[in-house]
Amino acid sequence: MRWHFGADPGVIGRTLRINGRPHRIVGILPAGFRFLSSLLGWAGGWAESRAMQRVLRDIPAIPAAILAVTAIVLSAVALVACFVPAARAARLSPTEALAGE
Repeated sequence: MRWHFGADPGVIGRTLRINGRPHRIVGILPAGFRFLSSLLGWAGGWAESRAMQRVLRDIPAIPAAILAVTAIVLSAVALVACFVPAARAARLSPTEALAGE
């Protein structure tokens, strides 16, 4: 998708028409991103907590709400960890970055 937007960091927030309907661009994911693997990881964590509950009788299973909140918090931290360096890099021109090396 890099060539579609000309590697322009200002593409975030623009409106793009897909199938005649407007959609606002809130971010761009890398080509290898797979949502299904994230979902499978969450489901695996839930299943593992249920399995451990059977083995360790006195320890309750982790409620789905705690797993969901944990996933949301970790995702938010990951997004911030990606956004901060990307925002700093977007402010720097490529010629300045190459001249500094």
